Parts: sequence; C-alpha cells; structure tokens
Amino acid sequence: INNCGVVVFTRDFAWQVTSEIFLYDNGLISQVTDNDIPDAFPDINDSGVIGYSRNVSPDEQVVLLVDGKETVLSEGNVSSPSINNAGHAPWGKFESGPCIVSGTRSDVWFFDGTSAARIHTDGFSNQIPELNDLDEITWTQYTFPCGGGGWTGEILLADDSGIMSLPSGSPQPQVPYLDSIGRVLWD
Repeated sequence: INNCGVVVFTRDFAWQVTSEIFLYDNGLISQVTDNDIPDAFPDINDSGVIGYSRNVSPDEQVVLLVDGKETVLSEGNVSSPSINNAGHAPWGKFESGPCIVSGTRSDVWFFDGTSAARIHTDGFSNQIPELNDLDEITWTQYTFPCGGGGWTGEILLADDSGIMSLPSGSPQPQVPYLDSIGRVLWD
C-alpha cells in the first residue's frame, strides 16, 4: 500500500499455473499484468510506479512498471524489490558457488533511478531488502551453516554513514520493515 491508499497485490491462478499483479484504487480493482508469466511480490510508490518480480524460467526478473512501460532491472535468481517515492529500488540476488561462509549467498543490489549496482556482498545470504524515502535500506543477513544445522541472522541497515548491524536480542531476527523516518522493526 502506498501513502495514497492504493494497494498492489498478487492473485494466483492455479488452473493457469501463473499469477498476476492487481491494483486496488478508490474502490476499483484493475489487473496490471496479463501474461503467462508468474508475476509476484509487488510494491508501489506514491506516483504509482510498481516494482515486482516475475519468473521467466529458468530465471527471475526484477521489473519496474512506469506509466505502463516495463523496465527489467535485473535477471537471475533475484528476490522482490522494494520501491520508494524517488523510484529507487533494492533487491536481493542469489549467487551460486561453493559454500564459504553461508549455505546460500545473496547480495544486495540497488537501482538509483539511473543504473543498478551491487551495494553489499559478504558471502552471507542477504535477503528481503526494504527501502525508505531517505534511501536507507534494511535487510536480513542470514547465516545458513555450510554443513547444515540451524540458521542465525542479523538485521543490517545501510545509510549515508555505511552499513551497521542493529541489536536484536535474538539469534534469529528476520523480515525487517523500515519506515520513512528511519525506524526499523522486525520479526
């Protein structure tokens, strides 16, 4: 949901083995995507720009939809984007390779309105980045042991001063949310 009360959501169509993006605005529901590709995990800003992921097997894509025009920001094993009112967006991108630090490695990528770049890579599984209008980003850094066993996590926050770990009081914090004035909450 954006600050104007507009909601984007996914509806699964089991008989078609796909999902599509829908928009709820002022009592009306309209379909945004209509294809044979699973579209999911949408986010919307106050200008109506929608970011989402879609599965174009064997890869996924991070897509921005601006005034009906789609722009693919990234391809590969990517997670859903978060989008702010400037049209900036972070997402996670899983990388394959040998297990060095964590069982699955995922880096944080960021689109600044012009170009996309990797902003954080450390060998851990960095997932579910959230962005606010100050371009602050928070995400969960998971550690999945290479040999198996229980996972641990940290909540990380990137801002103008760098990247910091937030004290959580738990070995398994996850799924952070960041508001427009920099407050972070998580599960």
